[in-house]
Amino acid sequence: MPVSCWILARNRENHIYVPAGDQHAWRYDLGFLTDRAITAQDVHRREQIRPDFRRIRNQRNHYLQDRQLQKTTDYTGIEDFLNEDACATESMGPIFDRTREHLGISDKLPWVSI
Repeated sequence: MPVSCWILARNRENHIYVPAGDQHAWRYDLGFLTDRAITAQDVHRREQIRPDFRRIRNQRNHYLQDRQLQKTTDYTGIEDFLNEDACATESMGPIFDRTREHLGISDKLPWVSI
């Protein structure tokens, strides 16, 4: 079943995660602006995505990490937040099997009734 998350920042975004098997998911990002027309800067992620909808910078090519950039400008040496985020989440491996996880009372979701 797909899961979505609304990000209410300057650029309104909806992140949708659709299962692609037991251990992987596709992520779709839908963004919109209500106060002005969309500009090229707003869709900068297009430059990071190939025609097959996969990222150009990926785990196989080490996100094209630039060691010189890392030493002088950016801590990660990876261009664009989309790629930094992907590096952090993909390097954790496939979705973890939580069927044997032991949750405590503080892990329960608080339920609020109105």
